[in-house]
Amino acid sequence: NGVAGAEFTDTRGNNVFAQEDADANNTGGFRPSGGASLNFDFPLDLTQAPSAHQSTAITQLYYLNNVIHDIFYHYGFNEAAGNFQETNYTGTGLGSDPVQADAQDGSDVNNANFQTPPDGTDPRMQMYLFNTFTPNRDGDLDNGIILHEYGHGVSNRLTGGPSNTSCLEQIQSNGMGEGWSDFWSLVFTARSSDVGSDARTVGSYVDPGGIRSVPYSTNMPIDPYTFGRVRSLNEEHDVGEVWA
Repeated sequence: NGVAGAEFTDTRGNNVFAQEDADANNTGGFRPSGGASLNFDFPLDLTQAPSAHQSTAITQLYYLNNVIHDIFYHYGFNEAAGNFQETNYTGTGLGSDPVQADAQDGSDVNNANFQTPPDGTDPRMQMYLFNTFTPNRDGDLDNGIILHEYGHGVSNRLTGGPSNTSCLEQIQSNGMGEGWSDFWSLVFTARSSDVGSDARTVGSYVDPGGIRSVPYSTNMPIDPYTFGRVRSLNEEHDVGEVWA
């Protein structure tokens, strides 16, 4: 609200409300509390099922959404550009639209998504469990996937402007959105020692081999895709691999 001091002691803030949505009702759910000291140091044991580390997963989702918000703000995705905030302190753009980030969402598996309405209406990030391993792996702990999904919100609000978020719905434009989101995922998770010829993957926690058909690389034997491949594709993620 612009006044010093926290309005909440759980995972709610100006940029994102993060909560579990195991029952898939999109109405909010459990949020871990940091108490008066705002201490969100929760345990994590990856040998246990994701339900055992729910507080950690929600905290991670909340934290990373805030980090991404701040970095994108620095590079121009600010209030006037239609970013995601409850209160717009500059008086530009429309507020009342922090990201609603649903952890361990029960409406799907092996996936994630980001729904982007026009400026002034809450977007929703839905993070799911991945059931290809035992115990299941939690998308909330995969920075690359969270970054990818948030990237959709940025490209949807910027491409047509904050009041027109439906510009990326055809196969080519949708594929561009997927490619941009993979690009952001790779950029934000890059290490200083990485070089272009390295094999880089998206979703490497939920799937050590990555969730794309080949790793990203400038080394053609690793990643042989060129723009000529697009003419034979009719699925947005496949097109996105070429753009990224």
